[in-house]
Amino acid sequence: FSEKLEGMTIRETREFDLTFPDDYSDATLLGKECHFTTKALEMKEKNPAHLDDEFAKGVGAGYDTLEALKEKFRTDLLEEGTRAAQRRLEEQVLDAVVEQTHFELSPMMVDHDIDHLFNEEAEALERQQLSLEQYLSSVGKTPEQLREELRDPAVRRLQRSLTLVKVAEAESIEIGAEDIQGEIDTLVSGSGDQGDTIRQLFDTENGRESIGRRMLTRRTLERLTTIARGEPVDAPKETAKAASKKRAPVAVKTSKRPVKRKRGEKDA
Repeated sequence: FSEKLEGMTIRETREFDLTFPDDYSDATLLGKECHFTTKALEMKEKNPAHLDDEFAKGVGAGYDTLEALKEKFRTDLLEEGTRAAQRRLEEQVLDAVVEQTHFELSPMMVDHDIDHLFNEEAEALERQQLSLEQYLSSVGKTPEQLREELRDPAVRRLQRSLTLVKVAEAESIEIGAEDIQGEIDTLVSGSGDQGDTIRQLFDTENGRESIGRRMLTRRTLERLTTIARGEPVDAPKETAKAASKKRAPVAVKTSKRPVKRKRGEKDA
């Protein structure tokens, strides 16, 4: 679109046709040709700011010098790079454990998770002002075909979730009420003026359960990567039963009726 506007002058009108690409965000316009009529009302020019101490004082909470701002950027980039590397390692280690784990997933459990993913798809489309029916019509699919496409992702997600549960049990990883309260306090302290709102949001039964699941997932992934690196693991307080299962091969068999989740609730 912008290429068609190059060279225009003020009050000039220009007409042109464009075909929307196949990866356009609005599914109703994919591959369609549209006619545009444009008129240049004014011209603006970007004037890049001078990178000096005065510029640094106007960035975020303000920095005394440009060098202090640069140091902040360097620190942030390094921390983000470290977090990204940790996430990649966690994914690789978890996938490796899943590949070595035997699963017997009940059809009821798989169908339940497909329902969950199906609802997530519909809600995501609604946020883009597009109904599920409109999307399916634009891509030439039926609800049944979409559900079948979601089968493999549902199975994969269940396998990963169940593996994390079994590893947490084998490693005696638990999240207590004090852990959850500490996490809430950390979220509140880092939210500034929104602290009270954050506390009201998470300081409920459902909110605490959600935080507990996320913390359990995070600690279990951290434990897996620690083991994968061959680093020493602090021995937890564990029962004889937990100790007997520690780091044993995990076999998962599920046939019980899954707990019904509320619409829009996500896994930890």
